[in-house]
Amino acid sequence: MNYQAKAHDTGVWTFVRDGVPEDVRRERWMWGVVYTDNTELLQFDNDGLFHQISEVDWKRVQLFVVFDGNGKRIDMPVTPEQQVFFFYRNVRPQTEHEFKRVFVFGWKHRTTGSTVYNFILPDDRIIQSAYDNVDLPKFHV
Repeated sequence: MNYQAKAHDTGVWTFVRDGVPEDVRRERWMWGVVYTDNTELLQFDNDGLFHQISEVDWKRVQLFVVFDGNGKRIDMPVTPEQQVFFFYRNVRPQTEHEFKRVFVFGWKHRTTGSTVYNFILPDDRIIQSAYDNVDLPKFHV
């Protein structure tokens, strides 16, 4: 998997929704998957296309990767029992006027319902929790 997201001249990737192309700017943290046949799908691919996580063929995934395009990455092996998720939250610390993005990824066990959440904070610290409702201001976000 190419963990160095290819910079396009415009810095914009294309997302095709219902046949209509939309411009999408690359995020600080992105996801990718490696399938069991070693083919890959990147959220922001090297051909300039943006992919949604719903496009992933989860029955064939062996590895879920979160990476920043600058060499930082987190590898998460995937089994059929895991339901993987990736999303972000815009949070505004009480002492600031601008929102900051917190990336959230992890998995839920399909049978037991146990869940692992990983929160990547704006300074790249990672908080891991079994719960989605982490009090982020506690961590000076």
